[in-house]
Amino acid sequence: MGFKGWKILISIIIPIYNVEKYLDRCICSVLTQTFRDLQVILVNDGSTDNSALICEKYKLADNRVIVVNKENGGLADARNVGMRYADGEYIAFVDGDDYVACDMYEELYNAIKRNSVPIACCGRTDLYEKGMKIRNRKSFVLKCEMVYDRIESVKALCLYNAMDFSCCDKLFEKSLFSGVRFPKGKTSEDIPVVFELFCRAKGVVHIGKAKYYYCHRMNSITGEPFSVRRMDYLFFIQNVCRKTLVLYPQCKKEVQVLHLRAAFSTWQNVMKLRDYKLQYSGIEKRLRIMIINLLIAYSFNPYIKLEEKKRMAGELLSGSVHLSDKKLIKKK
Repeated sequence: MGFKGWKILISIIIPIYNVEKYLDRCICSVLTQTFRDLQVILVNDGSTDNSALICEKYKLADNRVIVVNKENGGLADARNVGMRYADGEYIAFVDGDDYVACDMYEELYNAIKRNSVPIACCGRTDLYEKGMKIRNRKSFVLKCEMVYDRIESVKALCLYNAMDFSCCDKLFEKSLFSGVRFPKGKTSEDIPVVFELFCRAKGVVHIGKAKYYYCHRMNSITGEPFSVRRMDYLFFIQNVCRKTLVLYPQCKKEVQVLHLRAAFSTWQNVMKLRDYKLQYSGIEKRLRIMIINLLIAYSFNPYIKLEEKKRMAGELLSGSVHLSDKKLIKKK
């Protein structure tokens, strides 16, 4: 049984750092869920704005809310701390500047029970802050509910087909997290965790609908200019590729696609910097050589169409990033 005499089925962890502008919207969207058996863990990661006061307001108003105040340690550390307080049978994550549809967790929970799998996921609606010049759009939406076995779900991850490595548009059985934590001090920290959980799960269900609202901000982690820290993304992807080839050699073609596109995306992020030659010319050169070698090695991969190969080769040779790519390169 959970606290206050009811059974907690889902613990929702919300890491918070200086997001007072968005926090009411986020917390309200969770507390007004049609699924009521929730525990909401607000982890204030050393905010210097009014985020802590907003958290306390909701703690006093709703006894399902727990507030954890800690020194700033980053997103991964805040999530890890939140998991210490999770009493639910299932765990979910929402970033403090995002929000969710009112029936998201009811749909995810019911899909898990209906299909006897430990992970459920949904599509996302990408929202872009005013001034970013990108239209809002839905991603990872299907025509109907789909159930994937372990191999199929790993392949889908590699291809970014209906799902990706974000932990925020998913609901996980808590037992999957035994011995698993987010790598502290890294960016793209979702990647190794979600991959490990998918490898432990016998299957994954996708409800088909977009229920998570992912807000892209210019001053968020994903909106900041390229730095060496952003190489964590490629490092984690390369580790995923290596492990997948060992565990699931039948996913070789899908792994090749993930590897190539991750390297190319990282190179594009470097090239977005006007003065990249002053700071990152060595990284840019190594990435360019890597991508060329991968294009040659994976030339017969059926997932990598001729048009995509030509576009990559053209940008590599010209040293420029296509305008649409400059707008759309985003990771969280």
